[in-house]
Amino acid sequence: MAQTAGFDYVDLKHCHGYLGHEFLSAVDRPGCYGGSFENRTRFLKNLVVVVRSSAPNLGLSVRLSTFDFVPFAPAVDRVGQPAPIVGMYRFAFGGDGTGVGIDLTEPHQLMELLSSLGIPLVCLAAGSPY
Repeated sequence: MAQTAGFDYVDLKHCHGYLGHEFLSAVDRPGCYGGSFENRTRFLKNLVVVVRSSAPNLGLSVRLSTFDFVPFAPAVDRVGQPAPIVGMYRFAFGGDGTGVGIDLTEPHQLMELLSSLGIPLVCLAAGSPY
């Protein structure tokens, strides 16, 4: 539809709250869209194949949340405070397991994957939207 309407590009959302990003963080999800990096990026790879096969002249970009934190909630002073966690917080893509730290190992892998898929534009976001 976007190509027919005259658009040049579509943005494949893999940022905070969108389905694509939820798969990137799905380390405990069973099945072919969870667990390993290969599985957690399967949705993106499949999406690229489907869009390119149905609209070959349409350019693709990706909006990506480079890293996440645990959800934050406003404190009395209205400044966000991280939610308390017990143990490691493994569900933050690009996180270091603490819930508020960064490990860019997988985001770097994802950027390499996007390059191999021929995605020329990536818009990066970071942190917690909560």
